[in-house]
Amino acid sequence: MAFESSKIYMQHVKMLSGEAKEFFKENETLFDFENFQFLESSKASKAVSNFGEPCIIISSSGMVQGGRVEYHVAENISNPYATILIIGYCAEGTLGWRLLNGQQTLSIKGTDHQVLANIEKIDVFSGHGDRNDLINFVKMQSPETLKSIFLVHGEYESMESFRDTLAEEGYPQVIIPKKGESFDL
Repeated sequence: MAFESSKIYMQHVKMLSGEAKEFFKENETLFDFENFQFLESSKASKAVSNFGEPCIIISSSGMVQGGRVEYHVAENISNPYATILIIGYCAEGTLGWRLLNGQQTLSIKGTDHQVLANIEKIDVFSGHGDRNDLINFVKMQSPETLKSIFLVHGEYESMESFRDTLAEEGYPQVIIPKKGESFDL
């Protein structure tokens, strides 16, 4: 998935930050630099956790919940020389949230691990459009023909606020489904 999504960045360099554009101008790429490798198989991904030299492992799942990232964290969390850098929002209760809130011992896939790695966070990357991006997307739809908008991702209070904003923009047909609720479309 990371390899495929990196192609999208390459196709839209003009929309990136000035720093990214400059990097692209100098290197003719955004992601292919010395010693950089995409690891597409699970086996190759797991092998890198036992690499004998310093390395940077970039893994998806910003909340450190599910997938290969849990394996990488489990393999490195007790290493005081390791740094786990979280690059975005982590919902309450997720492994990422627990790391960011200073939990000293974590259970990952049934095994307890002492947290000795350095835990850091930056908010310069996002896998999601921001509020304005979402509003602009909705505005590309006709309010007269758009039957319903379902908000299903995010904190409830944020979804309520977004629902109210959409109503002010002329889209009152916003639904925040309750768990287990179903709709005929």
